Amino acid sequence: MLKLFKSLFENYGVVKLYPKYDKRKQRYLWNVYCDLDSSFDFLLSKNENITEWIVKDDGLFFAFLSGYFDAEGCLSLYYDNNTKSKSFQWVLQSCDKKILDEIVYRLNTIGFNLCNKLIKKADFKSYNKDFWGIKICSRPRIFNLVSRMCMKHEEKIMKYKLACKLERTGWKNAQEKIALLRERIKTDTKNCMGEAQLNYRARVGWEPERSQDA
Repeated sequence: MLKLFKSLFENYGVVKLYPKYDKRKQRYLWNVYCDLDSSFDFLLSKNENITEWIVKDDGLFFAFLSGYFDAEGCLSLYYDNNTKSKSFQWVLQSCDKKILDEIVYRLNTIGFNLCNKLIKKADFKSYNKDFWGIKICSRPRIFNLVSRMCMKHEEKIMKYKLACKLERTGWKNAQEKIALLRERIKTDTKNCMGEAQLNYRARVGWEPERSQDA
């Protein structure tokens, strides 16, 4: 996500980041920001609905969906060698129920035939809002949808490419390949948080105390 943020905004301003320690979750992370020109004022307001001129145009709608999915979505790959069970899921979750409803409606008008009812996950207490989701489990439907999207999030792109490869090879050695990808993502996350910890120490000159339960 840090790479994606940088690639999106580096042509319009200087992208900067600094380390931070989250006391509640007791982990290190990065804050990233970019000072932008006033022409980016449209980003300051958060609309409850997708703008009408975006919804009406297929190209603009899929561009919007791609960006929204990069931020809020997930591609999930699973395979079990013992049971030979496999799954590939497209999941989009957020507190923006109206936006998710519009996404479902628009995809259905295009012919994706999704269930009109959103999945209510749980109360998202941090924002005092309900948490909703869309889930697609049909592999042909997912491939059709993602092929029309323009995702830029590296992790999601890697999962999609692996899913395409497994589909071509009949899911040969799927469990091993999925495990390797998961380990790569886990290692990248660990290294990123490790860099945040080292930079935090250098920045503030000390390290926060962790609770005994951590």
